Amino acid sequence: KRIVYIFFVISSISLHGQNELGSLTGNVESIFQYLNQDSLIDAQQPDSKGLINTYMNVFYTNKGFKAGMRIESYLPRIQGYPNRFDGTGIGMRYIGYSNDFVDVTLGSFYEQFGSGMSLRAYEDRALGYDNMLDGVRVLLRPYKGVTLKGVYGLQRYSFESGKIVHSAGIVRGLDGEVNLNSVFKKLEGKKLDVTLGGSFVSKYQADDN
Repeated sequence: KRIVYIFFVISSISLHGQNELGSLTGNVESIFQYLNQDSLIDAQQPDSKGLINTYMNVFYTNKGFKAGMRIESYLPRIQGYPNRFDGTGIGMRYIGYSNDFVDVTLGSFYEQFGSGMSLRAYEDRALGYDNMLDGVRVLLRPYKGVTLKGVYGLQRYSFESGKIVHSAGIVRGLDGEVNLNSVFKKLEGKKLDVTLGGSFVSKYQADDN
């Protein structure tokens, strides 16, 4: 009898460095599987016995400036991942600037409006899911307790031949939140914390039918 051997090796290596030129951080994560045929459960041997997903993040900050990127590698992808993931390349990259009033990001970013019902761009590697936005994100804090957000861009759909593949639709969204405990002094320090918010999201896709 043959047994299916599946080994998950998850390693994370973090690097940190900081001086007058800014702060540099990063990490590397790999997930490896080794597969064998198992006639008892009719599990067929795939073309490749060894499967590996690898992710390497690098982030740089210097005062208000920020930049980052993620290199992804599927050689080939592990079992259970969508078949549209393959190759090695840059899966995420961004530059931006932030201070107490404004936060601007150009490139790749993740965002959620409120509870995420209207907009939630996030990543879950365990599921092989990543629908980040590629475009521009602006966050404003014009007054204590008030936050305004605006996003515009394309959502990531897959990662093929080492390149990001976007969905066809252009996503545009606005979001605003007001924390009443911060705005009104009479509510400061109260056990009941009240935040009011509203969102508007649209997706435009050219009609090809």
